[in-house]
Amino acid sequence: MADNPLSNFLDQRPVTGLHFRVSLADMAGAASMLAGGVAGTKFSKVSGLKVYASINEKEVSKSDGPETFIEDIRYDDIVLERGLTSEPTPFTIWCMQVFSEFARSKGSKDGAAATGSFAANMTSMKGMASVVKNLVITLMNEKGMPLVAWGVKDAVPISWDVSPFDAMTNSYVNETIKLKHKGFEIIPIPGAGMI
Repeated sequence: MADNPLSNFLDQRPVTGLHFRVSLADMAGAASMLAGGVAGTKFSKVSGLKVYASINEKEVSKSDGPETFIEDIRYDDIVLERGLTSEPTPFTIWCMQVFSEFARSKGSKDGAAATGSFAANMTSMKGMASVVKNLVITLMNEKGMPLVAWGVKDAVPISWDVSPFDAMTNSYVNETIKLKHKGFEIIPIPGAGMI
């Protein structure tokens, strides 16, 4: 398809956000996973793929006025939403495992919530590999072929929420998972523009 005169045009078309999956993965295996090796969990909404600079303006010289300097790069939390099912997903199991391990590490008693710095305790816990995970968020076309993917590094759940039950409405129960992470990168997908 490299000889197709439309291939450059096809690469420039915006993609829709209708078809996507989220998978727990190691970043080294992300390329094989994108080829269809690992099925991801279906979520109805993914948000938080946002990176921004924290800036500071400093007066360098009186004649030129203030200059802008980047102090830090920050990432929003990733938020995953889906309809709750009777079968727990790997993400739900991971959340429960993290919160249970954190409660045990802090020695919470009588059902009281554990206290302290969540991040500090995550780095000091035994079995860290089971707590911190990498994810791959894959945007796909209508045929399920990957178009764009993001590798999220060192994610850890910071909240898991189930929507309220309401006997007066006939609405689905949703679960929402919020994740802190250490950044993300775009994963190249060979030939994605030709699909």
